[in-house]
Amino acid sequence: MKNNILIPLIACAVALGFGSCKKGDTGPQGPAGRNGSSNVQSVSVTATNNNWVYNTTEDSYDVSFSVPAVTQSVLDGGTIQVFVGDGTSSQWYAIPSAYHNYQYNFDFQLGRVNIYVTLGNNTPPTNPGGVQFKIVVIPPASKSPNADGSNHEPVIATFTVS
Repeated sequence: MKNNILIPLIACAVALGFGSCKKGDTGPQGPAGRNGSSNVQSVSVTATNNNWVYNTTEDSYDVSFSVPAVTQSVLDGGTIQVFVGDGTSSQWYAIPSAYHNYQYNFDFQLGRVNIYVTLGNNTPPTNPGGVQFKIVVIPPASKSPNADGSNHEPVIATFTVS
């Protein structure tokens, strides 16, 4: 009989205890995380026939875009990614890449991204015309650290084929 009264009393106490809990006020937002993407910037640009400049030394067509997001901080520890579009903005191909015998490559400097087009058969290309590019600027604080916790770029080996 004692157990018959004790169990309902415990159940009531637990129910009342949970029912009287109140949710506190929401605290202030914390600082941005180390690997947040809020500082990553992306810009889509299109080169036209008139933008391309033929480089006789390299047998390439070159185009240069002003990208103010390429700051000294990005040069010191960030990275840039460039993609070439299919003309419909539905597919993007990472550069460096080869697409229909055209080879796309790029480099960057303070405030600029330069894109180069050559042909895979080492002949002079024709003017590439209207080509879409997406340029993504990733500042150092947004890069994911390597396994050792550093933000250094991986070492890329270069091989010479004889």
